[in-house]
Amino acid sequence: MLRFVLCALYVVFSVSGLTLVKLGSIQASGQEFVIPFLDMSITKMTLAGILCYGISFCLYMGVVSKFDLGIIIPILGGIVNILILLVSCFILKEKLTPNMIAGALIIIAGIIVMNLNQK
Repeated sequence: MLRFVLCALYVVFSVSGLTLVKLGSIQASGQEFVIPFLDMSITKMTLAGILCYGISFCLYMGVVSKFDLGIIIPILGGIVNILILLVSCFILKEKLTPNMIAGALIIIAGIIVMNLNQK
């Protein structure tokens, strides 16, 4: 049971980290540090995102050690991708295209197929 909690925490911190980094990079407050070669603003929100993403990396290491790698990483990657797609659409107000929807459905189908007949 604990290993599934680890997976859930990984997903939450990964999606939160990516979302906060994106929100922080588009939020101009006048008090940010700019990385010139990336043209990216580092705000408090960006730093919170980096912290969340760092925590997700540590959780990822724990997940890798407790599951079959060939099964869990594609599944978690698919879940994170689907959630990021939803966040980008509903929170960041990015455009959702038919191709993106089709790709998400293919990912979901892949997750289902990977879990058929699992013990």
